[in-house]
Amino acid sequence: MLDDNQFPVDVYAKSSTKSTSLVEECMLLANKCVANFISKKSKELKLRTNLPFLYRVHEEPDAKKIKEVMAFIANFGYQTPKKISNSKEINKLLAEF
Repeated sequence: MLDDNQFPVDVYAKSSTKSTSLVEECMLLANKCVANFISKKSKELKLRTNLPFLYRVHEEPDAKKIKEVMAFIANFGYQTPKKISNSKEINKLLAEF
């Protein structure tokens, strides 16, 4: 938690329950199953590209929020990169921090 001057005043660990983890694992497995099915069907039909289908695309990370997180991390003396452009870089930064 941050105060009005964006100074950290409280830290807490966000816990994940077994139920939450199970749901997330099932969602990932379902995504993999659908991708494998579409890929196999495309090969069976000898298509040059995969069959078209609907899928969810996550929004790009909010640049303002990324800057806020990087500033927060810098308060602890951690050297943050000058720019982060994708979610993999965000995850890497957070894991290293």
